[in-house]
Amino acid sequence: MRIESLEHFVVFAEYRNYSRAASHIGISQPALSSSIAQMEKEVGFSLVKHGQSPALTPAGAKFASEAEALIKQYRKALKECEALARNAAEVLVLERPICTTAIRVELDRLIAIFKQDEPSITVRIHRSTQDTLENSLKRHKADMGFIYSRPEFIKEDIDNTLFGFTRLPLSASMNVGFWMHSEHPLAKKDSIDSPDLQNQKVLLPANARYKVFENSFKRCMQAANIFPEIIHRGDNMRDVISSLASDELVIMNADQNDKTAQPTPAPLVFRPFNGSAWNTYCYLIYRLDNNKSALEKFLDFLDTANERGR
Repeated sequence: MRIESLEHFVVFAEYRNYSRAASHIGISQPALSSSIAQMEKEVGFSLVKHGQSPALTPAGAKFASEAEALIKQYRKALKECEALARNAAEVLVLERPICTTAIRVELDRLIAIFKQDEPSITVRIHRSTQDTLENSLKRHKADMGFIYSRPEFIKEDIDNTLFGFTRLPLSASMNVGFWMHSEHPLAKKDSIDSPDLQNQKVLLPANARYKVFENSFKRCMQAANIFPEIIHRGDNMRDVISSLASDELVIMNADQNDKTAQPTPAPLVFRPFNGSAWNTYCYLIYRLDNNKSALEKFLDFLDTANERGR
């Protein structure tokens, strides 16, 4: 029996409603019903009294209670074992969100220098499409990650009770532009200025890896007192551009523009964001309770790198 099936049943036991439980889990109602039916076959007894108002059988209620305890024990054991494995292997996992090519190159160079200083430590890149950076750190999928922010906003952008941060010696300039339909009013311009974006509909993928990019854009707009409407759609830039309506814009890294084919037959145009080198900084964030020696060494390395300006 899969741990996921137990998790599904525990959620159903909490809601006693197929529709609400399925919505909470993020699956369809038929999928949840099928999962519970399969579980009943495996255990050999009824867990749910089926009817207009589903209810747990006495055995089902006991099973849900024991399953919840089992899931908690499983997660605790998994977390402890993962921590042991990471510490034993001297591996640092870096969550890398969507960023510019220039930052990726600089980050790779920085990691290469660190590995020269600490050859026994492996730095592995993790790219989550489902979790935000904060959740990846909370769930121990990564040891560290980075965000774009400004000195006056950084303490607002992270939970200071859970996460620490330090400046990365990277250039955070980000040149961006916008895809739009040729009949969009802004298509008549050669480039887009910040005031042009007031109340505009700006699209981004509903993908957690774009969250850092989105927050950086919001911060820059906020500093200019500009408030566009952010809309999430699709999983990647190609999906978003393909669904673009005539009154919408798609924001994109300028260096990513050449890699994304313009969809047809829609007559789309690309306009650069005028003066769009964003005045943001790269900050490494990490869990304060992460006591891995490899992370401590990396933070010491960053302190030295910032002092040397490399």
